[in-house]
Amino acid sequence: MILHLKFDTAVLYFQDGHFENTYYSDFISNLDKIKYAGQSMNISSIDVRSMLPENMNHFFRYQGSLTTPPCYESILWTVFDTPITLSHNQIRKLESTLMDMDNKTLWNDYRMAQPLNDRVVESSFLPRLGKGTFCRQDEIESRLLKIEGLITSLGKLMHSGGQRNVKPYKYEPSVLFPLVLNFQEKHLGSYALARLSHPMDLDSFTVCMHVLAQVDGTHTVMSYASNGNDNELMISIVEDRNVREVGVWIGNEFVNLPHNFRSHDWANYCITWSSHTGGAELWINGMVGEQRYLKSGYTISPGGVFILGKDRDGLLGISNSDAFVGKMTDVNVWDYVLTTADIRDQMSCERNSTMVGNVFSWGTTELSLYGGVKLDTQYRCN
Repeated sequence: MILHLKFDTAVLYFQDGHFENTYYSDFISNLDKIKYAGQSMNISSIDVRSMLPENMNHFFRYQGSLTTPPCYESILWTVFDTPITLSHNQIRKLESTLMDMDNKTLWNDYRMAQPLNDRVVESSFLPRLGKGTFCRQDEIESRLLKIEGLITSLGKLMHSGGQRNVKPYKYEPSVLFPLVLNFQEKHLGSYALARLSHPMDLDSFTVCMHVLAQVDGTHTVMSYASNGNDNELMISIVEDRNVREVGVWIGNEFVNLPHNFRSHDWANYCITWSSHTGGAELWINGMVGEQRYLKSGYTISPGGVFILGKDRDGLLGISNSDAFVGKMTDVNVWDYVLTTADIRDQMSCERNSTMVGNVFSWGTTELSLYGGVKLDTQYRCN
């Protein structure tokens, strides 16, 4: 999809993705108010710069014409190289809300490709596919098709949540594999919001994940806040010169699980807890640590908000303190304590051998990414 901004004329390309682009939310939600020609409204809080491509230094430019009659050839076109990703629903609303003079939606209202007529298309950059390799049209199209396939697969696999009270299931061949989230240091406001299809009504659990922390300090990897407790369930990883531990909050009560593990590579963390005894255990790369106790007899409350990479404060919203910086994959939550064998199987690189959670299922539970979280290609087994 293409949006024309007339100054002279700039062109933004929109590509269909699974995740909502929150910078466009206010703009798109107000389209109904200007549905017909002649209507107008003011939006005072819009951040125009955030709606533009992140890289505005790469663009193409050429002398062209208007796209509507009388089609005068007097326009300087600027086409940005970097596309903007909107969710499928956002693009549908852009296409289906605004009406033309004949009360028809502004959909597929583009002109067909026109002859060059000796025009020269200039570029502000030298397009390359890799070091020392100039781009070729067939290679670009091939890569775009691969990207389109990934986005389509991601959209399909993230519309259903895990099943509760059933045996864990394995990755299906149709599931996008692998899925890696990259929380970059320059985007400390980034997080991933999970849309659980089943409530977090837990009297025991296992949480497993692979993380690659990229800076020292305290990293909040998972946070779940209910109506009554900001820290209904929160897990943080502390890595610095003097302290190495995993912090666990349950029902606003905290316990630390110390360890001596240190690595600059991917690490598998599993945390188990049972309300029956209150016992909490930490597993790192299949090795168990000392058991500690908290909240015996407690049940984690449903109806909360589940996010990755940030501390969810029920009163103040999202906290940027102790933000996770690094890469994360294979995050799963079960509503029971896994066996030793099942926990150690989380280390496997075999695509069809690793069980996923029945409460939060990596690659299946729907996620919305905010504030610059990136999909990464560096999987732990590569």
